[in-house]
Amino acid sequence: MASPVLMASPDRRAVGSRALYLDAFRGIACLMVFYFHYALNLGVKVGGYMFGLWGFTGVHLFFILSGYLLFQPFLKAILGDRPFPSVKGFYQRRFIRIYPPFFVSLLIYVGLRKFSHTNVPDLHNIIAHAAMVSNYIDPKLWYSINPVYWSLAIEMQFYVLLPLLCLLFSRGGTLKPENRAFALVAFTFALGVAARTFEFFYWRSHGPTADTIYFRSIFSYLDLFAVGMLIAVLRREPLASRLRARFPLPGLVLSGVVVLLSANLWCTLVSPAAWLDTPNALYTVGFPVVVCAAWGMILIAVILNEGYNPGLLNRGFLIWAGQIS
Repeated sequence: MASPVLMASPDRRAVGSRALYLDAFRGIACLMVFYFHYALNLGVKVGGYMFGLWGFTGVHLFFILSGYLLFQPFLKAILGDRPFPSVKGFYQRRFIRIYPPFFVSLLIYVGLRKFSHTNVPDLHNIIAHAAMVSNYIDPKLWYSINPVYWSLAIEMQFYVLLPLLCLLFSRGGTLKPENRAFALVAFTFALGVAARTFEFFYWRSHGPTADTIYFRSIFSYLDLFAVGMLIAVLRREPLASRLRARFPLPGLVLSGVVVLLSANLWCTLVSPAAWLDTPNALYTVGFPVVVCAAWGMILIAVILNEGYNPGLLNRGFLIWAGQIS
């Protein structure tokens, strides 16, 4: 019987240059985040444990997908396949893609806050959100207008940093182009883990309580984006052929699912209410790394499986949810 994960069905794999299975992954991430907020707000527990926490890892998947997709034109330039993309053009496209719907949403939520007299934001808070730097103001204000805006601010700051990071590694002296690409990914990943470790110990000594941790800096999330960037490097030939020959693709998917479930179980057992409500450094700093490794294994297996469409992802509802998310 064909694996439901790697079932041949090329009809919905892509339309034009758009990979619909990636939209399906976005749909999964979107539904996971929706489940997280729904279960968390209702306090849904099983045996005293908050399994609603499992949906939070959809945010990690969103960041990985951003790293994978947005890095590709810069990767081609680093490898010498094309000129370096226009940084100005990149910023313009990201602005047009994100800001119009965001501003409409921001205006609606500010109006709702004022109309309902709940956490009415002041001008400073509104400007910080509009400028996508709300993660650098007081943590309580960071979540005050609409809590989910936090990840959008991180996304936008990654858009600003990505071309600059790529420029640093676009010329590498004696390094071969492939090695420069790997060096960029390794640097970005290491920077993310180092920044998150620093912030963890900073908030342990400066936070309102020792158990309250805030990862506010974009640098503390760079390793999540770096996993997507790594996938973009690994999907190129001849690396892709070597991976396909060495690692059975269904096995990669299964391994990724097992690691993802194990990581979420770890989260449930260690942190009874939220990911950051624990003084455990290994867990707080390492949990995103494990989650991203899991999602990375699943994604690379699907992306390398050219000519097929994962059966689970060949669902119109998932694709639709991903496209509107």
